[in-house]
Amino acid sequence: MDKILKVAKRLKTFTLDDIVMFCEIDKDTAEKFIQDSENIKPFGNKFEYVETTRVENKFRIIDKNIQCKNSDITVVAACEIFLENCKNRNIKINTIKAYNTFINAHIIPYFKNFKLKDIIILT
Repeated sequence: MDKILKVAKRLKTFTLDDIVMFCEIDKDTAEKFIQDSENIKPFGNKFEYVETTRVENKFRIIDKNIQCKNSDITVVAACEIFLENCKNRNIKINTIKAYNTFINAHIIPYFKNFKLKDIIILT
């Protein structure tokens, strides 16, 4: 049924007949899938594909507000120190590249102007 979602995503707005034609499936199967789908919503006499975002909590924080030794450094400097420590510990180069990519994509853009002492986790 991934095919139905791919077609719906490309068409954005469509009819049941559009799905049947493009996916080459019977009307009853398409109708049941559309009714059960989280991404496909009725839109007048047609249907509309709606992107759903899912956020998963992938990290478990044990002690949320640990005081750091040098809290006057910036988040960018802390990330650089972290990556340097990874290199000194003989961590595989692909792991370090993955860390670097994650830091540049998910940490630096949001925390580049902060110092470590300014960041707290609220419960």
